[in-house]
Amino acid sequence: MEKSDRGIVVILEEYCKGCACCTVACPEGLLRIGERINLYGYTPSVFQDEEGRCRACALCARFCPDAAVEVYRLGVPKTQGQKAEKE
Repeated sequence: MEKSDRGIVVILEEYCKGCACCTVACPEGLLRIGERINLYGYTPSVFQDEEGRCRACALCARFCPDAAVEVYRLGVPKTQGQKAEKE
């Protein structure tokens, strides 16, 4: 099964200090500073992607100085038409 080009971003709230580096790095603008305050008094970033635009490029994770961002590529298969062409 081929994986799609979609991804999901997980923000580790206990490590995020709300510096906004990931929000600037995301080419799709899917990250923003949240409203919730973590245990250390920071407002961690929040990932919002209702339309499935995340491509799992991981620029957000690369720019995070605290390694508070994890990026996962979703195992959703591509459309049946694309799959049938390769068989």
